[in-house]
Amino acid sequence: MANTFKLKVVTPDGVLYQKDVYLLKVNTPKGYTEILPRHMSYITPVTEGVMEIVDDEKLKTRVTYKVGNGLLYVEKENTTLLLESEAIKVEGK
Repeated sequence: MANTFKLKVVTPDGVLYQKDVYLLKVNTPKGYTEILPRHMSYITPVTEGVMEIVDDEKLKTRVTYKVGNGLLYVEKENTTLLLESEAIKVEGK
C-alpha cells in the first residue's frame, strides 16, 4: 500500500510489533518526531516517552506504548525501532 510503511519494533525480548502502519510518533532528543509514508531516510536516537502507532489514514486505530531509549532507522518503505528495554502498552489509547 502506498499510504503505509512497514514498521518493526524490537525490544531485548524480541519483536514487539511488526505491521504496515500510517504513522509512528516517538520522542527524540529534539522533541517528538512523526514518521509518515515515504519519509526521507533518517536515523535518530529515541528517548524515554510515549510511542504512538496509527494504523490507518483516518487516524482511528491507535496503539500507544511507554518506551525507553533506543534507535530509530527510517528507510524508504521500512522503519525499524530498536529499544533498549521493554515497552509497556498504555491502556485506553
